[in-house]
Amino acid sequence: MPNTYDRRTFLTHSAATVGGVAMAGTVVDSILSDVAGASGVGVGSGKPVTGGTLTVGITSDVTNPSTFSGQTGKLDANGFCVANAIFDTIFLVNTAANSYLPNLGLSATPSNNYQTWTIQLRQGVQFHDGSNFTAQSVVDNYTAAKQNATVGTAIAPLLHDVQVGGNAHEVVYNVKLPWVTFPYYLAEQQIAYIAGPAMFANGYSGAPIGTGPFRAANLSSASNWVLGSHSTWVKNTNYWRNDASGNSLPYLNSIVFKVIVDPSTRLSSLRSGSINMGIFTDGQSIKSIEGGVTSGGKKVAFLDDRNSIRQPSMNCLICNVQGKTEFTALAGGVNPSTLKWQNGYIAPVSDIRIRQAFAYSINTATYLKTIDDGIGAVSNGIFRTSSVYYKNPNYPAYSTSKAKAAVAAYKAANKSWNGKIALNYVSQSKTAQTGYSFIAAAVKPAGITLVPNPMSQATLIHQCIVKEYDIATWSQFGGILPDLNYVWWDSGNLANFAGLADPAVQSAMQAALGAPNVADQISNWQTVNSKFAQDLPYIWLDETVSCWAAQATVQNWANAHAPSAGSVNSTTPVFNPEGGSILWAEIWL
Repeated sequence: MPNTYDRRTFLTHSAATVGGVAMAGTVVDSILSDVAGASGVGVGSGKPVTGGTLTVGITSDVTNPSTFSGQTGKLDANGFCVANAIFDTIFLVNTAANSYLPNLGLSATPSNNYQTWTIQLRQGVQFHDGSNFTAQSVVDNYTAAKQNATVGTAIAPLLHDVQVGGNAHEVVYNVKLPWVTFPYYLAEQQIAYIAGPAMFANGYSGAPIGTGPFRAANLSSASNWVLGSHSTWVKNTNYWRNDASGNSLPYLNSIVFKVIVDPSTRLSSLRSGSINMGIFTDGQSIKSIEGGVTSGGKKVAFLDDRNSIRQPSMNCLICNVQGKTEFTALAGGVNPSTLKWQNGYIAPVSDIRIRQAFAYSINTATYLKTIDDGIGAVSNGIFRTSSVYYKNPNYPAYSTSKAKAAVAAYKAANKSWNGKIALNYVSQSKTAQTGYSFIAAAVKPAGITLVPNPMSQATLIHQCIVKEYDIATWSQFGGILPDLNYVWWDSGNLANFAGLADPAVQSAMQAALGAPNVADQISNWQTVNSKFAQDLPYIWLDETVSCWAAQATVQNWANAHAPSAGSVNSTTPVFNPEGGSILWAEIWL
């Protein structure tokens, strides 16, 4: 029942390269092969075909199309899917996840202390509105991000400033901490997606503007985006990238993203052909797809990330440890349209004993089997057990007696508490409702009564950002590099949605970013994971398995490529699909 606030984040084992310079401080899991794999799933057969419309089923929508960008938006996994159609990132990541690749950026050169990074940018690229992509465009994007109430707070702990360098296509990033793997930030995080500066003008109400393979039919209007329903994007006929043979990209004439919140309905839509492909993260759908779902008389092709190099996001409950609580939960019920919050009230979930009670109450093995049909693996922290970073964090083991004792101890000191805690989850999803019911039944014997609080995913994410929640279903903290999770756990940062402020976590993260060797990186991230098992800002459940499934007629959807620094022809395979997002330029029907 994931509610993903994606920012893409995991490392590799050996020395990765940055602009041809070995980065001895990175960690690569070289055992696993690239995401497309030897089977060729999602790799096109025959000559690419131009034309056609691809309809893609996704799970959520944004709140405002005119502000949708990496600098002013709130991108979950679905947001990254749409962003990949409209915008380009500065860099990409190779299939082994051990090197960055050119895209809008050509190279990255660090200073000796890894706190200044000089980026050479590609020339000859234009935004959808005809304006030129330059170093000033990157600075304008940074300025917009810095001034945004949400994104600005998230990047403040890491970025000091961004400046135009020695020429119109050179930009300099000054970072606040020594950061050996910084270029991955410009490939993986949402601010890596560069928008047309016209979007950042006061009062802008048009469509998103990027340099990407698809664009709005009418840039002056966001009418192609019907919130909660669908958005339609047409081929950018001036797109700067070609395929390996020099043919213009993208191949498709248009792409439609269709919002279908409930996974069973999304799967039915794939069967019927009302969507050509879709993303699935619930075990029931994935098990059905594995069993041989057909569409148009043929089995759908599918690819999931259970054996991916990329660290998976983890399904969990995120806890507001800062002490805000709902009037309505105290009163015995929740009406999402009239939520009121009481600042300063010491909410039960802010007490470690209540968080321990949740952890003790939930049998994760049963949760995995019941809610996700055994797809994936149970979780006890931010790393899967096969990760080079993994060390048993000593997360609380399932124990109903310990759960009851923790609640009893809290109630003895807080006699006025009525035992009720509101849990936020996504409405219109049968899987989310089933997950809520499982957790409610699990904590009931301990003396906790969950109050249901269903809402849209955009609203759920917003309430976690402003910390107006008790506890919420969540999925996060996966990706290419663990150090890219820094902002989500930085003490006092708005992006730290749980609100945890643990000096030991802060110190270990900073040491990990600047660590000169692999062993120290691993040790520091293990410290972070162990501290989470003690502080319990997250109640871990199981891995989020992301599965893309497509009709047999959809070709080449897991076979994207990057251009070189000296050519716009796309020749080097990139990491794709990546969790719940995908690249679109080289797909054909």
